Amino acid sequence: RLRSETVETPGGTYDTVVLRRQRDGSSRATLMWLAADLDWLPVRIRQTKGDKTITEMSLETVAGLPAGP
Repeated sequence: RLRSETVETPGGTYDTVVLRRQRDGSSRATLMWLAADLDWLPVRIRQTKGDKTITEMSLETVAGLPAGP
């Protein structure tokens, strides 16, 4: 767990908890922004290698869960 952060996505603005996952010895890391108000659904995921972003995904729509705070 890195920090708490408010994130704006095309699907809305959410208060999130930011998690980082990285294997020992690897330069690749995955950061996930999880929204408590959406039952911990990831609203942003970013994969990096070193200082370079490889992939980033952001929430656009939600069906079946509350649409935000």
